[in-house]
Amino acid sequence: TVPEGALMHISLTDETGYAPTTYAEARDMLIDNGSDVVIMDSISHMWTRKDGVLDKAAVIKERNTSLDNYRVWGQEEIVKEKNEVFELVRSSKAHMISTVRVKEKFAMSFDETKGKNTVESKGEQQVQQEGLKYEYDLVLNMEEPGCVAGNKVTNPRVTVIKSRYPMFVKDETIEV
Repeated sequence: TVPEGALMHISLTDETGYAPTTYAEARDMLIDNGSDVVIMDSISHMWTRKDGVLDKAAVIKERNTSLDNYRVWGQEEIVKEKNEVFELVRSSKAHMISTVRVKEKFAMSFDETKGKNTVESKGEQQVQQEGLKYEYDLVLNMEEPGCVAGNKVTNPRVTVIKSRYPMFVKDETIEV
């Protein structure tokens, strides 16, 4: 067991892979050693990186060319990993905190005034499994990170995207 107040750290790498089941093993190891808060930075990796859900789907499709894009998502191994992602963020064994990467989403549209197609930004999009954002009790968007410069400490500023807690009001920007 870990002494009270001590921090444990487990790093996942390309060598360990980023399968959701690997995240779950790490979580369980932390909880078994006394952790009651687990921070996962970043869960986007279990979706997009080596051994993540998208990678596993591509491997299965490559092995079995008779599977179309739709049927590959129904394969037992993929369903298990996708379900594990949801279980990770809703664990009842510890408080789960996770970060997620964002990327800018673009779309092509026809601009009638210019008479041609243009690329337009559709804002930021989370890099994670569709529908996962509904599982969280609290979703914050980092507007400005905190920092320490000399003797001056600046707290991070966040905007509340979703909250099931009365002290966090949706669309409010606060320092935490």
